[in-house]
Amino acid sequence: MLGWAKPTPVDLSRLRHPRRDDILVTAAGPASNFAIALVALLLLLAVRAFSPEGSDVIRTLAFSGGRFTGGFGDATFITPIALLVYRFLFINVLLGVFNLIPIPPLDGGHIMGRLIPSSWLPAWNQIGRFSFVILIGLLYLGVPYRLFAPVLGVFHMMLGL
Repeated sequence: MLGWAKPTPVDLSRLRHPRRDDILVTAAGPASNFAIALVALLLLLAVRAFSPEGSDVIRTLAFSGGRFTGGFGDATFITPIALLVYRFLFINVLLGVFNLIPIPPLDGGHIMGRLIPSSWLPAWNQIGRFSFVILIGLLYLGVPYRLFAPVLGVFHMMLGL
């Protein structure tokens, strides 16, 4: 499938508690996205605390949906740094939330497959055959954005915006 990531092979026989530990291994991907977003948040808080210009750039980004419309004419080096760090935060929150959507090829789908009763697994595995169509439909309906916006809002709240 075009654009599909290859799953990381995990040998379940090496895990002490295969069901629980498989969920933890799978959750490591989205957790790393949120950890990177948290580091970006801390960097943005530092920029905001030590630079009035950086504080203005961060406020502009947060209230404009991540778009920076200002120029770089009289900007110092802090403006592009703040823009870059905000993009790290934005993209990693987006990836973390998207990967947690409970559709089979995504991490959230794998976690859901480990949480549902085993009698439901045949039906759950059948959903995987149509996952690409389901994801396109969800994207068309704006569902990922509706999941993403509140999580990004939490990061904005932590930024004090």
